[in-house]
Amino acid sequence: MPSSDFAVVSSPQASEEVHKVYQAHSPEVRRHILAALRLLDNNIRSNPFEFGEPVFHHSSLGLDVRLAFLPPLLIYFGIDRTNRRIFLKSIQLVSEPAT
Repeated sequence: MPSSDFAVVSSPQASEEVHKVYQAHSPEVRRHILAALRLLDNNIRSNPFEFGEPVFHHSSLGLDVRLAFLPPLLIYFGIDRTNRRIFLKSIQLVSEPAT
């Protein structure tokens, strides 16, 4: 099943988390955050079912919930196979890159 046509939807919480983390850190940390976000976009669009680790299947919502670590970010997301959407639930800074 081709996965390149999945729509990616960011929750307000995930968008706010990224914005706050980005604004609060130095240019060096910001570069690492942007690099991780680019990898996230490439990986989640090209192969969402192989990206990250499965956490659980939410049967009533029809979502496969996954967790991915792209240093320095931890990302929770859900995949809706039926409607071909990926929902970014949470994006958190979990480690500061060594500078």
